[in-house]
Amino acid sequence: MDMNDSDSEARESIWFHRRRRMATGANVATAALLAALLLAMVNYLASAFYSRWDWSSARLYALSDKSIKVLGSVNSPIDVYVVYDPDHESYYDLRCLLSEYAYRARHTPSHITLDVHYVEPDRDLAAMNELKLRHGLEERNSVVVSSGTRARTLLDRELYDRAPMVRTRVAFNGERMITSAIHDVAQSQRPVVYFLMGHGERDLENYDRLTGYSSIRRAIKRDNIELRPFIMAETDGIPGDCDALIVAGPTTQVPDAEVEHISRFLDRNGRVMILVDPFVRSGLELLLDGWGVRLATDVVIDRVSLTGGREFYVGRYGRHKITTSLKNVATIFSMPRSVEPQVSREVPDSERSDKPRVQILALTSKSSWAKRDFRRKSLSFDPDVDRLGPVSLAVAVEKGAVEGVDVALEPSRIVVVGDSDLGANQSLDSGAGGNEDFFMNCLNWLLARESLLAISPKPLGSAIYQASRDQFGWTLAALVGGIPLCVCMLGVLIWVGRRRGS
Repeated sequence: MDMNDSDSEARESIWFHRRRRMATGANVATAALLAALLLAMVNYLASAFYSRWDWSSARLYALSDKSIKVLGSVNSPIDVYVVYDPDHESYYDLRCLLSEYAYRARHTPSHITLDVHYVEPDRDLAAMNELKLRHGLEERNSVVVSSGTRARTLLDRELYDRAPMVRTRVAFNGERMITSAIHDVAQSQRPVVYFLMGHGERDLENYDRLTGYSSIRRAIKRDNIELRPFIMAETDGIPGDCDALIVAGPTTQVPDAEVEHISRFLDRNGRVMILVDPFVRSGLELLLDGWGVRLATDVVIDRVSLTGGREFYVGRYGRHKITTSLKNVATIFSMPRSVEPQVSREVPDSERSDKPRVQILALTSKSSWAKRDFRRKSLSFDPDVDRLGPVSLAVAVEKGAVEGVDVALEPSRIVVVGDSDLGANQSLDSGAGGNEDFFMNCLNWLLARESLLAISPKPLGSAIYQASRDQFGWTLAALVGGIPLCVCMLGVLIWVGRRRGS
């Protein structure tokens, strides 16, 4: 073989290897392009046809069907301002929950816009001033939900249920509060609630630490409800735009003419909340008697108490929409009177739709009693006169609605509580947590805002990994040594395979 032939073979060999490398490169480029196209197609299909699961045991941040339904009914953009420092203990829960709201909002049929803004109080001073001017923000560590000019502020203490006395967080109430806020601000009109005055009732403008009602006034306004104090004698009846009427702790008797106006309001499917104290004849006893509610002339004492039986926690509730979210919450009552359903004959099914249905809301413990003869200074139990507990302290009344039948006619509703201290500043600011929830749940039920009551708090818990010393040692060895060793072995196998192939 001469030199020319060897040179020719060498050149052909070089070109052969070059063409082979070019073909291999082209194949690799084509495969990479096809893989990228396949990945893009898979991502497109996944974004259009998606499935989502929550495999956590507590489902702490998963939204309920009620919240998803509320989001689907909203047509206006929603802005949520989280006014927290990032190191606050509530920040992580809120961030996870609100990311789920934003995700669900994007995938509702209406595709509403739900923007979440995180505001650090000490750094974002301009945003803080704007929230204060536009929405009346008064406190940090709160969430502001707004739509246009309507807004509702949620305080940190409203987002969690706490155990009495120790104040430990036991349940996360964020979903119910945020869903109710979205529902409120998305409505075109706010409900109007009138507050009866002129008979020694509690004063909404009274900031007294013990007896004032200024705290519950703020809570009502935060719920996007318009509250209007009024004197019925000056208006000649209940105004026509009244969605609900509150009568809180009258100290003198309500005149018969005004009681008649309240009765007519109820006959027109009205809604009334009445809070009455012991030792007072309010003038509403006969009216309530006709609605199946008995106001006894007594005072209730409970040994399971804070101050010798006069002030005590109530944690036993009846089965009702008002009390669904109060399972882990205690409510403070201060020397209340008993409020109970009237004992009556069995009513035929044909008459039940027109008969008031009375349901107990709150009960004392078995260690309580209703003191009937309170002229004596001693409040101890007298077996000859007093009645042993449990004693009912609050009831809800509904008339006109038929269970299982969806009709356009709204029923009449009444809530009666045997203690006006339920909404006083002392009770709301005590830290128990249940008084404001109980009061607002009653009011929202009267206003037919059941969507704000049907979402229960989610219990808080922690997952604990228990292991022996040997098990912990094996786990540590697997994480620290086993995983890196597997990666090294995989690298060696790939290197050996490529050496054999070459």
